[in-house]
Amino acid sequence: VLKAAAFFSSLSGASIPSGLEILPPIIIITVSAAVICCLLTDDVFSTSAVLAASVFISICAVHIFSIYPSDTEITVLTEGNGCIVLVKNNSCTQLYDFMGSSRGAEKAMRNIRRSGAENAGLIMLSRKCEYMRSVYEELFPSFTITDPVSKSGLTYSEEDTIIKFGNTRIYPCNGYTVIETDGAEIIVVNKKCTVPDKQYDLCIYNTPSDVTVDALAYISADEDFHGSIPAGIPCTVCVSADYTVSGGKIAPKEEIAWLR
Repeated sequence: VLKAAAFFSSLSGASIPSGLEILPPIIIITVSAAVICCLLTDDVFSTSAVLAASVFISICAVHIFSIYPSDTEITVLTEGNGCIVLVKNNSCTQLYDFMGSSRGAEKAMRNIRRSGAENAGLIMLSRKCEYMRSVYEELFPSFTITDPVSKSGLTYSEEDTIIKFGNTRIYPCNGYTVIETDGAEIIVVNKKCTVPDKQYDLCIYNTPSDVTVDALAYISADEDFHGSIPAGIPCTVCVSADYTVSGGKIAPKEEIAWLR
């Protein structure tokens, strides 16, 4: 059963989208159903009933995900030079390690176990992959552990530039990584690079270099960071911080003390 499930889940058509992503196929199915019904029955009432039912099902399919709480909690853990981003949604925890140290991994382990989600999740490594893989395998034997060049257990785009896991999409790029979850976008800058000209909800500087990023909030995970951040923008330096995402908006928890 597990092998069959793994096979079917690896197929590109096995992932059913939600929200507005499902609208195009729904429109095609609705129009097709109405045309077929009209041709077979030549009855206005039957065709209207099929259309009404299709519209009702479409509305349910698009909005069904909004019935359940979709608040996501994001925690940024820092330890010396580097950071670990934890994304928690319901019982699932995803971990993005931009630090590459066993001390940081143990800190993440304590944080995850406090949330009661130690048996499900994803660990993505971006530094010291071979070394850190053995560290995490010992800490979390049941986690899926991968890195930007691995494809095990994940769904990739045709260009192999997007990694999808649950409600999260990861865009590994040269010098930075974008994490998109519940409509909120986090960019983690790992080295001197040029980032896209757009605004992000949160920017995490994991490099001492000065890289210009337009964001609503900033964190410097590298204690040697010497870049500039726009005046008046919330920023914390070298501290752990917690955020919540609701309706595609990311916000810091009230207890965070901002350093401007």
